[in-house]
Amino acid sequence: EHLPEQELVQQALASFQQAQGNFSNLWSQGGMIRVGDNEAIIDIYQRTCNLEPENTFKIGVLALLSGQELSSFETIEDYLFGRLWLALQSEDPATGIEKIGASIRKYGPDYFGGPEENGGWGYSLPLLATQQFQTALTFLAEAGGATGLMHSTHLALALTAAQASMMDLGQALSNRDIVAALIVKYCTYLEQDLSLGVPASLEYLIRIPSKEQSLKELAALVCRSAHVIDQLAGVPRSDGGRHEGELDKHLDSKDVMKVLNQAAGVPRS
Repeated sequence: EHLPEQELVQQALASFQQAQGNFSNLWSQGGMIRVGDNEAIIDIYQRTCNLEPENTFKIGVLALLSGQELSSFETIEDYLFGRLWLALQSEDPATGIEKIGASIRKYGPDYFGGPEENGGWGYSLPLLATQQFQTALTFLAEAGGATGLMHSTHLALALTAAQASMMDLGQALSNRDIVAALIVKYCTYLEQDLSLGVPASLEYLIRIPSKEQSLKELAALVCRSAHVIDQLAGVPRSDGGRHEGELDKHLDSKDVMKVLNQAAGVPRS
């Protein structure tokens, strides 16, 4: 929508488009919008609310530019963008984002559409956008079926690689084993394919962040994979040594022996 009557607004939008990402706060000293201009935009925003209450797009643009919080949003996407925009412009963005995440958790998954409609993403995406990682990944894995579990596992691995905390922003307690739990659960699906499942599981289990937990789960994999044990662990040589298996491609010889020794003591189901 064009706002020809407001040259000041056009200039502000143009400046923002040109320098997007270079300023952490639009209204701080030295930012893109000068204090005097911001006061003028607030005045335009207030007059528009009174004179053009049905022009929601114009009101929304002016509200965002002037740092005003909208009282209502037409879509969930607008709600997220509007709230996150203001949070990121504040002096304490983390607290603002935390409050948005808390409001999304308060609404609950039903408000964002059932899993049968969106595979769990309707609720998970707003949670991810507000750094409610543990709740988002857990819900997606549970509500999205096998596909949701696959996506949740890969998101967890990506967040781990980025050294992101798995806890919900603002929450003191966290399930530190959520990444391992997702990987192990996903591997149960992979292993249903007898030809590809075990090697694929190995590729995931080796990526569990805790080395101790990773070796433990690898030992359990060896224990339940008798049909491909030689492929995993290798076979004995005539001189008493051992031909290398798939485990040797990922672990040094000491850790391979830890896995095999532990597997020997794990009861078979």
